[in-house]
Amino acid sequence: AGQQLTDAGGDGISSWAAAASLREQKHLWGEHSMKDALDSVLNTRVYDFNYKAGYGTGDYDTNYVGPVAEEAGWAMHYHNSIVNPVNTLGYTILSIQALHKLIIDCHEQLRLIEAQGRAQL
Repeated sequence: AGQQLTDAGGDGISSWAAAASLREQKHLWGEHSMKDALDSVLNTRVYDFNYKAGYGTGDYDTNYVGPVAEEAGWAMHYHNSIVNPVNTLGYTILSIQALHKLIIDCHEQLRLIEAQGRAQL
């Protein structure tokens, strides 16, 4: 329940695993940079694609939209070949936070410019 069958080593030996999310299950190293995450996301190309037979999800009819592993290492795991949902979520959150900060900073700059303009009248 809540786990997936995985072959982490790529050697055919499988085990059950899950992307643990509780703080007690992690060795935290510090916070990741919002700017670095946004830069990574902004510089990643995104493609329309279908999986080739024998690869991917097994669904060969669905039209997907996403990056390729070779161009988005930040969003991959398992030797840079499989989408890493934890990193993908983390970079998404950080990118939204970075954009929010930029919006707030721009709003503050506009407020100051408007205040200076009124003071000159």
